[in-house]
Amino acid sequence: MNKKVNFENAELVVARKNILRELSAFEYEYNPPSALKSEQRYARYGIKLPFKIYYQYKMPFGLESSYDLLFWLQFGDKRFKFPTSEEEWAELNRINVNGMREQDKKLMEFYRTIPYEQFRALVDWAKQLSPDDMIAEIKRLNPELAHIKTDGKTSMITNPLTDFIQGVAYGFAPEDIELCLTTGYDELQKIVGNPRYQNLRFGHITTPENYEALLVAEQQIKQIEQSKQNSGKE
Repeated sequence: MNKKVNFENAELVVARKNILRELSAFEYEYNPPSALKSEQRYARYGIKLPFKIYYQYKMPFGLESSYDLLFWLQFGDKRFKFPTSEEEWAELNRINVNGMREQDKKLMEFYRTIPYEQFRALVDWAKQLSPDDMIAEIKRLNPELAHIKTDGKTSMITNPLTDFIQGVAYGFAPEDIELCLTTGYDELQKIVGNPRYQNLRFGHITTPENYEALLVAEQQIKQIEQSKQNSGKE
């Protein structure tokens, strides 16, 4: 391999990191982790829960952001057909964005700045990292996830691979990821359908034990707010 090819590959690696950085920042802006928002909310009230809500996991293969995993999942998905020529890429980028949601419009405008060679290299990179390798490396770097089985078929949301990767990307607790991967549909429906939990301001499914602790925390928040009102504070 000559120096010119090495230099070009290095440029594509830098371009890939820059694209993922922009995409992840964009996704984070419009779809921030619900676990982090919940953790921050309880922290504002000085409430210490008996469990962690949000986890910042170590990322595999040099990924900079947990949201990079979402785009690895998207670009590596064999069900999607991506442009295979500059002509197809140009045609895709001529889609009329009028009438789109603002965030979708901004995303399309960003894609239009990406040269086809860089986009193709991004897709090729994503497809080279197999799901088994990705999961194994995530578990190696994060021992608290190592026990979670990802080879089952009981996953309620979509499938074990997607649910595991998205759970890690959004910083869900290990017990919450495991719950969705190993609990049957009917049993999980009983948890999420429990009337006691319907008014909780919590963005994802967690265990019954955690829900009970959250109910106590919500009662504390009500008491704090009531105390503010009684003392004339806003």
